[in-house]
Amino acid sequence: MGNGACKNIQGQPEIPQKGGSVANLLGRYGPLRETVILGYLEQLLRGLAFIHENLIIHRDIKGANLLVDSTGQRLRVADFGAAARLASKGTGAGEFQGQLLGTVAFMAPEVLRGQQYGRSCDIWSVGCVIIEMACAKAPWNAEKHSNHLALIFKIASASQPPSIPSHLSPGLRDVALRTLEIEPQERPSTRDLLKHPVFQPW
Repeated sequence: MGNGACKNIQGQPEIPQKGGSVANLLGRYGPLRETVILGYLEQLLRGLAFIHENLIIHRDIKGANLLVDSTGQRLRVADFGAAARLASKGTGAGEFQGQLLGTVAFMAPEVLRGQQYGRSCDIWSVGCVIIEMACAKAPWNAEKHSNHLALIFKIASASQPPSIPSHLSPGLRDVALRTLEIEPQERPSTRDLLKHPVFQPW
């Protein structure tokens, strides 16, 4: 699945500074180092764990909605304009149906198919953000699709996840693959992902 289409650029600073969104940093510095990706990813998962446990799904997780402070070290989830309140604490996939809210390249296939969905749609978007941070571009080669309907069809009919950068370490690649399971019930929860060895101190 990793086709080497995006390469890791080694010239960027260890920790980007000046703040702004992750998307801004990617535009300024290019792909992020894996240590930075892991730091941001852990904070993103902790933030999502908090909102999911408080019965909220974000529905528009992407680099533009992840804000970084002026030190480049602390990340916060922003822009809850597409967020929705869940009906129960259950972790099932069927909380919503037919509501197309979010940014197409980061949306889960079940959302684009008009099927029922829940917290796992945010998990899918986390995988897309890993690709975005590693490549400095959205998954699915979205920039090459001038027609949104063509991109929607491509994702909705996908039987495989988007290409995962080949330069990622096995651990981070495994996290990405887990988040990008086509079947929503196969995706782990935020808390389960945070138990992955890549986030454990040595």
